[in-house]
Amino acid sequence: MLIIACDTHPLYKQLKIELKQNLYHPCVKTIFVQYSSNVNEITLVEDTLFLPGIESFESITRKTIDSIEYFLTDTTFTHVIRTNLSSFWIFPRLVDYLETREKTGLFTGFPGEIGYKAFVSGAGMIMSRDIAELLVTHRGKDSVYSYTEQDDVAISYGLRDLGVKITPDKSRIDLLTPYDFHKSKNSIPMDIFHVRLKQLKDRSVEPMFMKELIQIFSKNDLETTT
Repeated sequence: MLIIACDTHPLYKQLKIELKQNLYHPCVKTIFVQYSSNVNEITLVEDTLFLPGIESFESITRKTIDSIEYFLTDTTFTHVIRTNLSSFWIFPRLVDYLETREKTGLFTGFPGEIGYKAFVSGAGMIMSRDIAELLVTHRGKDSVYSYTEQDDVAISYGLRDLGVKITPDKSRIDLLTPYDFHKSKNSIPMDIFHVRLKQLKDRSVEPMFMKELIQIFSKNDLETTT
């Protein structure tokens, strides 16, 4: 799981701190990915992959592809998930879900649409290893970089042009307001493994909401194992 991160705003720094406390699963390797002007080559430091460069909205697509390419050198990975700092993942549910899905040809996530063209939301792009390998080939990169749209749209369109089918999946719940969060935080359906917390108005509350979810699911995990 690759979490697109940066240190350009206090909100992002705090979300990263909170996410470090999340329920990590032995089957999931979770890495933050961000640009840094202090490195000359891609460098992994503990749980953060630093790429040489400067953060920008336009560079997120390349950031995603370069980090996927770096980690594909590890042949044990069966899937790649690209997500962001405002997403909370329930790892045991995610792993159970992936065990039931296709081992190859899988490109899935919460669906979006621009005009009549579908794409997978960048908050949670899930792909089997073969699709990730296709994405980082010269042909894959050329296809994706031919689009100037935002990263999730460009990646979806580029893969579609290479014959990859998008499989929509709605195992995500969006809690985009404080009302939504407090109403649903203790009753997230069992088929949901991805909670998107990006607030429509005041984003400063996101780290607090993230911390609450981590505490709730930490407690639930303890209760089911004792």
